[in-house]
Amino acid sequence: MSLAGLPDFQRPIQGERFQIFYPYQETGNPLLTPAGLEVAVSDGRPQFLLELVRGANPALPPAPYGVLDLKVQPHYPMANGLTLLRAAHPAAMLDPVLFAGGFLRLIPEGDDGGVPAELRSPTAVTWNGLATGRSVMRLSQDTVALLKGALQGGVLALYARAEMEIRGIAPRLSVRVRFDPQALLTGLRSFADGKEAIPREKIVQFFARDRSAMPVQVVGDNDDPDGFAQAMTDWVRARFASFVPAPEDEMSPCFALKQAADVGSGSFEWDLGQAMVTFRPLSMTLHPLEAARRLVAKEGITSVLRETVVPPIATGLYPVAVSANLPPVRPGILAAGVNLKAAPRLPFRPQAVTESGELTPPDDRITLHLRLAPGESPSFTYSTYLIRKDSSGVSELTGPETPATGGSLYLSPADFPLQFVSLHASSSLLELATLDGSCRWRQAQHEITQPFQMDDGRQTVALGLPPEASDATLEVRAHSRAGGAVVTLGPLPARSLELGLHSFREYGPHAVSIECTFQGDARLLAVDLVAEDRSEASGTVSVVALTPSEPHKVWTYFAPSPFTPGYRFRLHAGADETPQAWSEARSPFESLELTAGGAP
Repeated sequence: MSLAGLPDFQRPIQGERFQIFYPYQETGNPLLTPAGLEVAVSDGRPQFLLELVRGANPALPPAPYGVLDLKVQPHYPMANGLTLLRAAHPAAMLDPVLFAGGFLRLIPEGDDGGVPAELRSPTAVTWNGLATGRSVMRLSQDTVALLKGALQGGVLALYARAEMEIRGIAPRLSVRVRFDPQALLTGLRSFADGKEAIPREKIVQFFARDRSAMPVQVVGDNDDPDGFAQAMTDWVRARFASFVPAPEDEMSPCFALKQAADVGSGSFEWDLGQAMVTFRPLSMTLHPLEAARRLVAKEGITSVLRETVVPPIATGLYPVAVSANLPPVRPGILAAGVNLKAAPRLPFRPQAVTESGELTPPDDRITLHLRLAPGESPSFTYSTYLIRKDSSGVSELTGPETPATGGSLYLSPADFPLQFVSLHASSSLLELATLDGSCRWRQAQHEITQPFQMDDGRQTVALGLPPEASDATLEVRAHSRAGGAVVTLGPLPARSLELGLHSFREYGPHAVSIECTFQGDARLLAVDLVAEDRSEASGTVSVVALTPSEPHKVWTYFAPSPFTPGYRFRLHAGADETPQAWSEARSPFESLELTAGGAP
């Protein structure tokens, strides 16, 4: 798999509450980290659902239980990021960093006030290949009643903490390190006071010490102690650690190290100059109950609370709740589902047990029941399937069997047997434009085209590329709702995209280079400039003065719409002169060349 385009952790640009990473091997756009997290919104509604599930007959299973289904999305300060980036790279574009996985838990503010432990337990967050994560939390009937009361005005002070990881490339240094892995892991555990969940910053501190205090031999010049500590922590995460939920009283993201006995003893050598795929964590907070309370105040409790009655569950059936975080609009995908299989367990159960079910948007949630032997642990394998249709016909794809345990199964697009190219358009972009486009690829010597459209009712779409697809490209066209103007993105290699105003280079901060050639006795030229979407009456006209000693200046402005990215200019009129007419709109990507003492 190509590493090109992954966030390069080596040389970040630091902003206020965010970072910008350059893409590895300079493939693609720089990538922006989020400044916060919020409840996802679809069609203007927060994606917060509290569900109470009960049986038709109270005397028979299932016992009543609840589900909190919450979707979250990061907030990216795109305007601030573009302003910072374009100060050094005037025509640069910016993409949001996407998360690889993580955890979410609800935490009481101050004293727990009797908040149930099941609310405080971390749950996995699955990402849809874009910037939307889904957390599905199973709750007791009493906890559902507690949350219902809180949404209707009761006092329940809770916030959510999300711990996420970003996949990228570790910093490179011209050094090698030699060590015994058992000694290294033992030293790390000792430095962390033997804790199982070790804060990442603690591992950084371990490698930031004097070399003589570390159980590693460093070969080569290392004049960047912090860079060395970060790189070593990244390599440890990639080779010897996993991302785990932090304890409730720990605010920093945590790793769990492998046991020293599991890695063996001997001599290892790492070349820190090599590209290593690793993960960096981020921790963010949000207040999901606030968004839900506002909706309840406006539309009533039924806007976020659903009651579901299910048939009785026969004795011996074990329920497995399956949820997938897939975009709801999937052109060309006729059906998506999952197969569960429990192998025979002799002598109690001589035959394999299989169950299948289809995931239907927008919920993409289903409960399947496995008939297991009494006392049998819920161990099984799952495989996903897709039925798709394109110009070559209808086909079914089935993924590999993957082991799983427990009563919950969380699926992301990566769990399905094709590559999803997912597109999500921000509300700010769809306020100004409708989108359409196409994904093209080659398959068995034929070119396949999958068109798509995006508007207020189709904010997210997922295009499925089969395993045999090659040379896949994507093109997106934005049509101004005001009429006429069209801006295009691509063709570019097909990949999932968070589409926003930032996706088009016409949007955002622009810097225009102004150059004046002075002729004869001319000693001054002043020029008025105004952004294309502004008028003279708006009070936003800028005046730039140039002289023979300063014949070059740079004027900056901000284009809030990609459909009006340009600017207009005219020669500045004196107090007793009539202003000239404004020029036609000019491109921000071309310099403005003027002449003093002659015609502009």
